[in-house]
Amino acid sequence: NLGGSNWTIVGAFQGWNNANPATALVDQGGGIFTLTTTVAVVAPNHEFKVTRTGGWADQFGSNGWTGNSGTFTFATTAADQQVTFTFNAVEGTLAAVIPEPASAALLALGGLAMLKRRSA
Repeated sequence: NLGGSNWTIVGAFQGWNNANPATALVDQGGGIFTLTTTVAVVAPNHEFKVTRTGGWADQFGSNGWTGNSGTFTFATTAADQQVTFTFNAVEGTLAAVIPEPASAALLALGGLAMLKRRSA
């Protein structure tokens, strides 16, 4: 847990821009941060991770908290699909959820990206 409240979802879908206000996570309190955004492009493997807004030194991705974290992936099946990201900075988890027409479904490996923080 690196603390702080300025985190941004970065990935190819938003140009890997670590200062993009459109993909800044919203602090929900208790170390939970969320963002719902529209992803324009259909792709089976959108790469993403979290970084401290405006920098690359503090990242959370597929290999935990590192300065050069690996990426998670999610899949979109339609243009302009809504994706909700949830980052728990205390527990060290990150998820991308894409609602299905009738329900909110978590997508495995292509849509759900979770990793329990590695113990130091």
